[in-house]
Amino acid sequence: MAKFVIAGAADCPYYAKVELLADTLERNLQSFMLHKIVINPDEWKTWLSQLCEERGWNHKKSPIIWRELVDRGGKGILIGGANEFQEYANGYYDIKSLLTSDDLMTIAAENKATKKEIDAEEQKVKKQRKPVKVCITNGTGDVCYHLAESFASGKILGPGVEIDLVLHEYARTKSLMDLYTAEHEETTLDGVVMEMTDLACPLLTTVTPTTNARVAFADCCTIVLLDEIEQEEDETTPSWLSRVHSRFVGYARVINEVAPPNVKVIVAGGGPINFIVSMMIENAPLIRRQNIVGCAQLVECQAKGVLAETLTLNSAGVVDVTVWGSVNGSIYVDTTRAKLHGFDGAVWGPNWFAVSANETTRNDKWLETEYQELVRTRTAATRTQTGHSLPAIASASALATTLKYWWNGSPAGQTFSLAVLSEGWFDVPEGLVFSCPVMFTSKGYWTVCQDIDLSQQSKAKLQTIVQELKEEREVIYPPPKKESESIVATPSVEGSEGSKLGEEGGEDDDKFNLDKIDEDREGEEQAKSIGSKTGVETGEEVVDGEAEEEDEEATEEGEEEGEGEGEGEQGVVEPGDESVEKAEE
Repeated sequence: MAKFVIAGAADCPYYAKVELLADTLERNLQSFMLHKIVINPDEWKTWLSQLCEERGWNHKKSPIIWRELVDRGGKGILIGGANEFQEYANGYYDIKSLLTSDDLMTIAAENKATKKEIDAEEQKVKKQRKPVKVCITNGTGDVCYHLAESFASGKILGPGVEIDLVLHEYARTKSLMDLYTAEHEETTLDGVVMEMTDLACPLLTTVTPTTNARVAFADCCTIVLLDEIEQEEDETTPSWLSRVHSRFVGYARVINEVAPPNVKVIVAGGGPINFIVSMMIENAPLIRRQNIVGCAQLVECQAKGVLAETLTLNSAGVVDVTVWGSVNGSIYVDTTRAKLHGFDGAVWGPNWFAVSANETTRNDKWLETEYQELVRTRTAATRTQTGHSLPAIASASALATTLKYWWNGSPAGQTFSLAVLSEGWFDVPEGLVFSCPVMFTSKGYWTVCQDIDLSQQSKAKLQTIVQELKEEREVIYPPPKKESESIVATPSVEGSEGSKLGEEGGEDDDKFNLDKIDEDREGEEQAKSIGSKTGVETGEEVVDGEAEEEDEEATEEGEEEGEGEGEGEQGVVEPGDESVEKAEE
C-alpha cells in the first residue's frame, strides 16, 4: 500500500489543483492514501530546501509530491510538481483536472485564509497549554537516572502531556533550616541536566536542578521522594529513625505550604517507607491523605520474579500477587489469588486464559516458608551481584508502572500492592500505613480491594507486622504513660486524715482536697495566735510552759491516731488542736 504526500504553499494555485485531484482519487480508490502539508508562503522556500537536503531531491517550486511505501518506510519516491502528478494520475487512473485558472485562484485564496485561521488557533492552544511540574528528589541517584527518561518520553503521564522536570538534591548543610533556603550549588545535578537535554524529548519543556525545597515542590503535580538515609553500623534504630523523621518532616511541611492540595506524593527507595509515609501524612494536613503513598511495586515485582524463575515463566505473566505489611521491612507475600498467563502446562488457552499459581506449584509449605525468604532477600542478592545499594532499573520501572496506573488507570481486574493509610481494612488499625492490594480504577484515584478473604494464619501474620509498625511509630510518638500506683495512693491516704480534720472543724468530707488541708493548717495557726492574744486582753494568764505542754499532748494524740488507722498508712496530724478549742472557748 502506498501513501501520496502533497506539500505546497498556502497561496499556490497549482497546489490547489493537485489537491482537488488527489481528493478525487482518495474518494474513489480504497488503496489510495493521501497526506497534505500546507506551509505559509513566507516559510515555503526554507521548508522545501530543508526537505530536499534531507532526502537528496532537487525541486524548486510549489507544490512537491512524493510517494511513500507504508509497509517498507524509507525516504519515499519523488513524483515531482503539479504537471508530473497530473500525468501520473492520467496515466495510472485515467483522471484529469477540469478546473479553470479563475477557479484555482479562488481556491488558493481560500486556502491561504484557512491556513492563517488554523495557525492562529494553534498558537492560542499553545498559549493556554501549561506544562505540569514534576519533582524527583535525590536527583543524582541511580533510580532517578532511569526514572527521569520515563517522565520525559511520556511513558508515565501519557502522550501529549508536557512537563517541567525539577531534580532536587538534599542540601549538605549543617543547619536544617538551610535545606529550605539553600541556593543551587554546582553538583553532579548539572551533568544529569545536560543528559536530559541531550535526549531531545518533545514533551520535556524544562529541566531545573535545585537544592531549595521550596523551589522544587512549589506547584508540583507529582513529587517522587527517593532520599535514602542509611543506618550507620553503630547507630541505634531509634536514632536512625529520628534522623529519617527530621528530614521527611521538613519535606512534608514545605509540601504542605507550597504544593497544591491534590499533589501526588510517592515515597520509594531503601528506607522505612511505611514510617516515612506516616510522618508525611502527619505533618502535611492540607494535602489529601490518599495522595501520599508508598511504592510497594518493587517488592511485588521481585515476588513475581522469584515465582517466574521457579516455574520457568515470563514474569510479565504473573499477576495479582499481593505484598502485605511494611515495605523494606516485615512483609507477607500472598499468592492465594495469583494467576499465571502463558504458563507451559497441560492446558493452553488465549491471552486472557490463566491458571492458579498455588495450584500450579502444589507446594503450600514452600510458598509459606522458602518462597517468603527468597523474596525478602532478593534485594540483598541483587546488591551482592551488582554492587548497587538498590536494583535501580527495577526500582525505576516499578515506580513508573505505579505512577502510570495512578495517572491513567490500571488493567481491568488486576490488583497491585501499595502502602496506604489504613481505614481499618483487614483488621489493620486505622491510621497505620500498611501495604495492601489496590486497584487504580479511575484516573488519579485508587481503591482498596476489600473483598478478599484471609485465612486465620494470614491474619495472624498481618497482626505481627502491625505490632512491629506500631513499635516503629512509637519511637517518635510514644504512647501516654499510665498513672503509677503511688500517685493514685497518695491522695487517698491524705484524704482519710483530712476527713478527720474536716470532722473536727465541721467541714464536708466530699469536698476534701490537698489545698483544703493547707487552708485548715493556716486557719488553725491563726486561731491559736488569736486565742493567745485574747487571753492576754481578758487578763487570763497564759503560761508558755503550759502552752508547750498542751502542744506536746496534742502531738502525741495525733501520733496515736495515726498509728491506730492501720499499718502502712501515713497520717497528717495538725498540732495545736486543743489550744484552738480553748481559744474558741
